[in-house]
Amino acid sequence: MAAHCSFASYDLVYEGVARNADGKVLYIEKHKAEFNKEGKIARATTNYVREDGELIGVLKSDFTKAVTAPDYLFRDLRDGSEHGIRLNDKDLILFKKEKDGQEQQKAFNKAKFDEGVLLVGCQGLHYYLIDHLEEIKSREKIPIKFLIPGKLTYYSFIMYYQDENDGIVKLKIKISNFFLRLFAPTLDVLYRKSDRKLLKYFGVSNLLDDKGELQKVSIEYKY
Repeated sequence: MAAHCSFASYDLVYEGVARNADGKVLYIEKHKAEFNKEGKIARATTNYVREDGELIGVLKSDFTKAVTAPDYLFRDLRDGSEHGIRLNDKDLILFKKEKDGQEQQKAFNKAKFDEGVLLVGCQGLHYYLIDHLEEIKSREKIPIKFLIPGKLTYYSFIMYYQDENDGIVKLKIKISNFFLRLFAPTLDVLYRKSDRKLLKYFGVSNLLDDKGELQKVSIEYKY
């Protein structure tokens, strides 16, 4: 079914296989996205599983209040930790809960962020992009504030339109701070223009490895 439908709500089920630089499968993302009657994303659930099928993490997102920075909760089943975003009328509340059960949170007033900056969290960037690929091309680059609940902060990035070949749109995302850029790898995403499907992602995973460290992955998506 196409990514947009004006007749009835529907679900889109797809998965992504995450590999390391050596091609080893690190985990598999199993996605279920619920779209409303206008074809806009409403809710999504992602299960993270090992190659043998063991469930290691669950991400639940609600886009009804905001698409780019939705309410969401990620639960790591390996250690019981959680993090996410809660929204109210004025604030974005970033929270994290370690395995000891103690929750920390930090609120950011929405009015703090400039109008021209794209405020994103969790999978909000993806669901924004599937509706705005043409806009990205016309603007060439877009400033982003990326919310990081696990650190109770946000970082500034720039998203660049790179090119389009055979109907495949390539975007690159770099952290704005030059010093941090020395340590933070860039992110690359490939979208198929005809149906606005995400095909590939290269960069830091939103899932930490078994030792709690960042891991760099390449993910290919199948629908």
